[in-house]
Amino acid sequence: MKLKLILCMLILATLAMPVVADNVDDLIIDLKSGINDVRQNAVQALGESNDPRAVDPLIEALMDNNIGVRQSAAEALGMIKDTKAVDPLIEALKDENQMVRSNAADALAKIGDPKAVDPLTEVLKDEDKYVQLHAASSLVKLGKPEYIEEYIDQLILDLKKGKAGNIGTDKDRTAAAKSLGEIGDPKAIDPLIGVLKGEGEESSKIYYLRVSRASAAEALGKIGDPKAVDALIEALNDNDNNVRQNAAEALGKIGDPSAVDELIYVVQNDMYNDVVMYATEALGKIGDPRAVDPLIMALDGGFENEYQSEAPVEALVKIGEPAVDPLVEALKGGSESTRNQAAKVLGKIGNPRAVDPLIEALETYKEYYRFNFAMALGEIGDPRAVDPLIKALKNEEDVAAAAALSKIGEPAIDPLIDVLRDDVNSGDVRSDAAWALGEIGDARAIDPLNDVAQNEKEWQGLRQKAEEAIDKIETAGLVEPEKTTTNTEETPTNAKETPNVEKTPNVEKTPNVEKSPLPISIGAISLIAAVLFMKFKRDRL
Repeated sequence: MKLKLILCMLILATLAMPVVADNVDDLIIDLKSGINDVRQNAVQALGESNDPRAVDPLIEALMDNNIGVRQSAAEALGMIKDTKAVDPLIEALKDENQMVRSNAADALAKIGDPKAVDPLTEVLKDEDKYVQLHAASSLVKLGKPEYIEEYIDQLILDLKKGKAGNIGTDKDRTAAAKSLGEIGDPKAIDPLIGVLKGEGEESSKIYYLRVSRASAAEALGKIGDPKAVDALIEALNDNDNNVRQNAAEALGKIGDPSAVDELIYVVQNDMYNDVVMYATEALGKIGDPRAVDPLIMALDGGFENEYQSEAPVEALVKIGEPAVDPLVEALKGGSESTRNQAAKVLGKIGNPRAVDPLIEALETYKEYYRFNFAMALGEIGDPRAVDPLIKALKNEEDVAAAAALSKIGEPAIDPLIDVLRDDVNSGDVRSDAAWALGEIGDARAIDPLNDVAQNEKEWQGLRQKAEEAIDKIETAGLVEPEKTTTNTEETPTNAKETPNVEKTPNVEKTPNVEKSPLPISIGAISLIAAVLFMKFKRDRL
């Protein structure tokens, strides 16, 4: 029966393949549409298709009247990498629009034909400095760095020319600094340090000069030479927050431990959250244990948004093992916010030393952050957490406990089956157990789930959740399905949502649990087949 099922699925997938192939023809038709957005989307999709049939229509699109279509066509031809496009892309280097010219230069580098070297060299003289940069980067990618020596020398001259406050020359400095950072030539380091320090200028407070100095800090980080560390540390005290921010980020990229103390000072004292965030991220990249305690303090640092508040979490995760014991202490005695974030970090680090303290926190604190204690235990995956999580699931109807148990996997199967079978537990708790069993995907859960799904005396929401779990297990493991006789027409008024879009109780507490990928290694055909089979099965039921 299983063999017949697999053969049926493969046949269905084979029948589906022409539909996918015909999509390219449909996109080529869309390219001739009168609606610019439709045409531009078609061009992008043709590039992603990597289909040779798309090359000629895309070459034709390089001459389209619409700028967006031309830009996308150049980019798409670079994705397909067909040498037939080289000559048309060389011609596109002369397009009136700078983005078309830049995209054409990038595409020629991706195709890699030596024929593009001389035309790209000419583009180094383009009137637009960012087109010049794309041409220079393309020449480096084509293995011709010696062709851009004069270009680099000119960029260094641009860094030095003019007086501070001259808008034109300061913009040139900014563009030159950005370009030198992208190219990464070491001979640009000293001139960039000079710009960063404002050497030879009467004032470092003039707006355009501040912009060029911030760009110099960014460029030094991209080049990554320790020679710039002292100047970047000095820039952490700059009056301009953009300069400080870029200096902190650059120090993180270089990774020199000599910057740790100054970065800690920024984390603890700077008034701008973005500067603190970049200094925090830099400490994580450097990975020095001296940063652990200040970073734990920053877990409760009052950031303005979630993105910023994640910076100390990720920094501590990068530091790893040296942070475990201090985080455990924070879990026991910190504020609610600190405990929440400490649990998150411990879960991501995954050290088993955190299991007992996390269990204690799960059982001690009656607060919203129990969610993070449970999820951290799931991330670590230690079987010691199963019984406490089962208790939390039964007593608190804790959705996070179900998600954590699903991550722990095999050791949680029998306890979850017991929860499912015990009708003393609420329907919501049993539904969560059914969902977790479906996520684990072990065939041992099929019979207990079937018993629930086929029992007309059970709550309809629970029976539906059991059916969904069975479907998931069957799809993941190609277990031969058994047709159930659930009456799906009865829907009690007290039915609840179930975890994960189809998730059980308390939707607002639903964990963001990743679904297990299908362990079918036949490739894309089998994936299409599995989807078709599930649709067929549901239609049949």
